[in-house]
Amino acid sequence: MVPLPVGLGSELSQGAAESLQQMQEAQARKQEEWLHDGELARYAIRGSEEEWESALGKSSAATPPKSIGVKASGGVADKGAKAKAPKSKALSSQKKKRPRQ
Repeated sequence: MVPLPVGLGSELSQGAAESLQQMQEAQARKQEEWLHDGELARYAIRGSEEEWESALGKSSAATPPKSIGVKASGGVADKGAKAKAPKSKALSSQKKKRPRQ
């Protein structure tokens, strides 16, 4: 048997480092595609600094607000809310009251 020129531990460490580097490069490429693709833009949180300040109020970091409200800008959430509103009204109008006996 001939000894290996590089120890097993060194070979494993080198392979792990190369594999990690390849994975990080692939992830960076995918992230760049997502950012430039525009698919994530529909999930962007909008609003100016002043709008967020007024929505958050003067709460301290120790006691964050339980909920906040910001103006809708016609995004994905608005479309879903408009689609759901008529549906709930339709359901409430379909309910029939039982006659009293």
